[in-house]
Amino acid sequence: MATIYLQHNVTRPLMPQAREAMAALLQEDPRVAGSLLADGRRIRLEVESARGRVARFVGAQPEEIVFTSGGAEASNLALKGVAFATRRRQAPQILVSATEQLSVLNPARTLGRLGFELREIPVGRDGLVDLDALRDMLGAGTLLVSVALANAETGTIQPISEIARLTHERGALLHTDASLAAGYVPVNVTEIGADLASFSAHMLGGPRGVGALWIRPDVRLATQIEGGIQESGRRGGSHNVAGIAGFAAACDAVAAAASEPERLDGLGRWLEEALLGDSQLAPVSLNGHPASRLRALVNLSFAGIDGEALLVKLAAQGIAASSGSVCVSEIGKPSHVLRAMGVPADQARGSLLAAIGPINTLDEIRRVAACIPEAVASLRRLSPLDAGA
Repeated sequence: MATIYLQHNVTRPLMPQAREAMAALLQEDPRVAGSLLADGRRIRLEVESARGRVARFVGAQPEEIVFTSGGAEASNLALKGVAFATRRRQAPQILVSATEQLSVLNPARTLGRLGFELREIPVGRDGLVDLDALRDMLGAGTLLVSVALANAETGTIQPISEIARLTHERGALLHTDASLAAGYVPVNVTEIGADLASFSAHMLGGPRGVGALWIRPDVRLATQIEGGIQESGRRGGSHNVAGIAGFAAACDAVAAAASEPERLDGLGRWLEEALLGDSQLAPVSLNGHPASRLRALVNLSFAGIDGEALLVKLAAQGIAASSGSVCVSEIGKPSHVLRAMGVPADQARGSLLAAIGPINTLDEIRRVAACIPEAVASLRRLSPLDAGA
């Protein structure tokens, strides 16, 4: 029986289009005249063609795209690049949402150790950034604000355009990690109002190890990876040509599947309603905004159980989901995302995240909805916790 894969918030399976684009380049022999490595002009043509396609996918101009080794490097370049290029300000301040991924939180914390003032923007129980708190935190010394377009654990979609307006009123820049969102909804960087945006190929069905940072033309960055003059001097190192081609192919494939966002939204809604409406699962609660959310991400907390134990139960039935109960950097501790939202520790430990993606079908989602109640009930019978507490 094939595994039902529900971890699309972590990575997507490689699309056939991306695999084919990469294989054609990886198989070339540099000893053959005109091959990729024998003719440096071809490398440039391949990279620039891909740059144009990625730019078109996100609503940008090709020269505004910098290829990186992934979304993490893109976010590091955004935060550290802006910070080191503009540190002349007195008491420089960096603001990040408390629910950011570690690819943003960790470089921000490094900047904090280097003398920048780091503050985390609080969020509400629904995961939305507290706009009043952000307004109060912004000041003359604020350099950069970083808030993900959609959270990778709850799917909550932030009001990025409003955050951009507040940020720009105080003369600061806004970075957003759009890696997850771009796989589920159209993202146009010029329309959302940000100044920098991170993207990751594998979150779109492209290869791992490739990403991009969109940079508004007038934004100054200090280079973080120094070497040659690749990427107009903004990021040194030889290009991962095959990976970049796979990235562009994945962008093309996602853009061509115009009806897919609606289908995935429908599958998520079906699963959410089925589980929240099942009396056997009560008490059960939704984590994330009820409406302003990527509905294909369904994050629920089941009282009286451990989320990791539930994953084991589901894995035995061929279902690969994830849990918000364990932060990858702090084994055994509740998710920092759910805790920042004010979710009690016991509920955070009892969470389950089903991240639906292009390979999933309605029959699979129905099977998941049928398996979860029995798995939860068996764990509650074994648990010393009071499910009704």
